[in-house]
Amino acid sequence: MTGLAAGLATGLAIVLATGGCDWFEAQPEQNLPPETALTERPPAYGLIRGQDVTFAWGGSDLDGEVAGYEWAYDNVGNPEWIATAENSVVVEDVALGDHWFQVRAVDDRGEADPVQEQWFFTVGIPRVVLAEFLTTNTCQNCPNAEGGLNGLLDEVGPSALAVVGYHDMPLRDGLATDETAARIDWYTASGVPANQWPIVIFDGLSLVEGAETPEDARVAYAAKAADRQAVGSPVRLTIEGTLGPSEGSVAVGAKVVASLRDSTTVMQIVVVEDQVRYNGYFAPIYDFVARDLLEDEALEIAAIGDSVLVERTFPISGTWTLDNLDVVAFIQDTGTREIIQAVRLRQE
Repeated sequence: MTGLAAGLATGLAIVLATGGCDWFEAQPEQNLPPETALTERPPAYGLIRGQDVTFAWGGSDLDGEVAGYEWAYDNVGNPEWIATAENSVVVEDVALGDHWFQVRAVDDRGEADPVQEQWFFTVGIPRVVLAEFLTTNTCQNCPNAEGGLNGLLDEVGPSALAVVGYHDMPLRDGLATDETAARIDWYTASGVPANQWPIVIFDGLSLVEGAETPEDARVAYAAKAADRQAVGSPVRLTIEGTLGPSEGSVAVGAKVVASLRDSTTVMQIVVVEDQVRYNGYFAPIYDFVARDLLEDEALEIAAIGDSVLVERTFPISGTWTLDNLDVVAFIQDTGTREIIQAVRLRQE
């Protein structure tokens, strides 16, 4: 045997004796992480402080089994994971403000889903619903709408509902002004039917057309108001003011308590009078009459804690009855038309 052949034989014998080289050994099996999916979650916007919310989830693992889950609440940067074998959790009595929920599956090798499911939501406060009443004194069924609105006010109370009536057609209706007609035009330009009174718009979003009877109107209005009262508001409004024989003044404070979505907001302030005597076509007395739309205020508030104070003074006509006056303030998103919150000076 030659020297070369002898060397190869010796090397082969060594390999066989030692079990082979490292590159022949089986490589460790790679573990694929599990995946997680949220199957139930609360709405991102509009919860009211004190409610309970439910989160439910599931998971899958392509090369093994899901052994359990971990979830965290309100610890975005440094989550405190809570291990569980359950597929859901109820968070009770949610607090005011912004909240963040995260959940991840864990497989039978102890590896967690690196791309955990996440959900951001805000919790607001009870809202005062605003009903904007589009009307004119030549409207036959508008008194039925007024009766329905008064019935709803008796039912829910002035601390939960504010009503403003905009009369149209200044040349024919002595209770209309250029400002009230322009407010109606603003709504009709965004899709609200024109010249089809009565129309009542709740929080700028949902409307009720017509009013066959006061009771029919009240029932329809109550449903719309309840829908809006179930949605929390991210803004707290306060109002103070005085109404004198010739001049009034108000100071309206707004504070963000849960983050506002991207929006362009303005504050509107309206002087309203009830029990207005006027020789109309179908009624001698009118409620909710918008007497003066004060200069609006563009707002730059969005984050929790942002606040603003808007102050206005205004003349009071000698033809108005002081005891029947009220002031209604509200914040509106001019893009979506949604009224975010309202408040009225007189809540008795």
